[in-house]
Amino acid sequence: MVGIILASHGGMAKGMLESAQMIMGEQEQIQALALNPQDDPLSLAEEMKEAAKVVDTGDGVILLVDLMGGSPSNASAYLAQEGVPVITGMSLPMLLELLGMRFEFSESLIEHVMEAGKSGIMDIRTILGVK
Repeated sequence: MVGIILASHGGMAKGMLESAQMIMGEQEQIQALALNPQDDPLSLAEEMKEAAKVVDTGDGVILLVDLMGGSPSNASAYLAQEGVPVITGMSLPMLLELLGMRFEFSESLIEHVMEAGKSGIMDIRTILGVK
């Protein structure tokens, strides 16, 4: 099973994990990391490396981070250079899709997770036919 690391500014990653577990039940091989205002971004990079060791049982790791160009995504660049996929723009649809499909690592899994994030963005008025 592919390990997952969620990383964000503040409590978003933890909240995402809690929401996902509310929907899909308790999850294994997943950690949520937060960068708080008083934290050193370089220490987050070290936390990510340690978390990757913990959640990877041989099938790989995928990181979801909140914002491209933010400190969590910058900190994840160390792992990305080692080949670990880092997907920015973390959303609940992305996480749920990843949790449901993480039994085997593949590049198509990465594409599918990113597509879930994109397709999760809509204006409900369009569905309802309201303007």
